[in-house]
Amino acid sequence: MAFGDSITEGFVGADFLGNPRVDGVLDQNVRYPDFLQRRLDAADRKLVVTNAGIGGDRLTRDAIPIMPRFGPSGLSRLHADVIAQSGVSDVIVLIGINDLGTPIGVGYEEMIAAYTTMIALFHRAGLAVHLGTVLPASNALLQGYLSIPPADPVRVRINAWIRAQRLADSVIDFDAALRDPGNPSVLNKRYAGADNLHPNPEGYRVMAEVIDIDRFAGSECQP
Repeated sequence: MAFGDSITEGFVGADFLGNPRVDGVLDQNVRYPDFLQRRLDAADRKLVVTNAGIGGDRLTRDAIPIMPRFGPSGLSRLHADVIAQSGVSDVIVLIGINDLGTPIGVGYEEMIAAYTTMIALFHRAGLAVHLGTVLPASNALLQGYLSIPPADPVRVRINAWIRAQRLADSVIDFDAALRDPGNPSVLNKRYAGADNLHPNPEGYRVMAEVIDIDRFAGSECQP
């Protein structure tokens, strides 16, 4: 199960005027879970990737009434969307950028507490947790209007915790794979969508490549 926000859902982004970048994207299955499925198929791993990403989703907060499409918080939907689904053995978690970048941003301590709770609940259900680092977005525009540079120092602290913690079964360093080597607070231009928040298809492909598929526990369910 790929669990997260619009980066898991596979959104490619829009420019400053809100125009989506759609060329070569529509109906092409270029989300990172799609690329991951192709890797698993090529390796003859009998695993199916399910996409549980919701655009705009936050780990710690439900959607506000005027924007219900962003859905319930990650913490409140993890049972229905992951644990209650048949045959799930592994969860890739990539969520948190909307908590930091949506005013008023969530603080470091609350984010770490939420990650810790989420991992414990998944483990209690017998699921292996593969925790991803949060991608850089200090030059990003949310819906073409709102910049989020104040979130980056908190993101850096969170990623340091993700890399050092031993609660999850593995760490997937999406941040290291997609950040700009000369400016680690932004996405590498090779991998950035028009809004500098969401990866482009090549970025999603690289995300799938850095996942260690040998760490997946797999399920005993049979076809």
